[in-house]
Amino acid sequence: MSEISPNEPQKETKEDSSWIFIFLGVALMGGSFFFYYLFDDIEKGGESIKINWMFYLAYKIGGKWTVSIILFVLGVYRTYQGVTMLNKKKN
Repeated sequence: MSEISPNEPQKETKEDSSWIFIFLGVALMGGSFFFYYLFDDIEKGGESIKINWMFYLAYKIGGKWTVSIILFVLGVYRTYQGVTMLNKKKN
């Protein structure tokens, strides 16, 4: 067994990165619901907020559904990637 020195960076395993992808995917799916309800509240209340230009452009093109669907699809894709990587590692 070799010891790892504290100054030496540890290598990330494939299993670690697959869990990161799964977590990121779930976070993106949760973010899609957050943005849907955020835009819904803004539409109902007539408020205004500052947002990233990409979210603004997507909102202007298709409304609150466009932003939510894009984030949700990205989340599903990332989760799928993570699960696939995890299954390959276990087999």
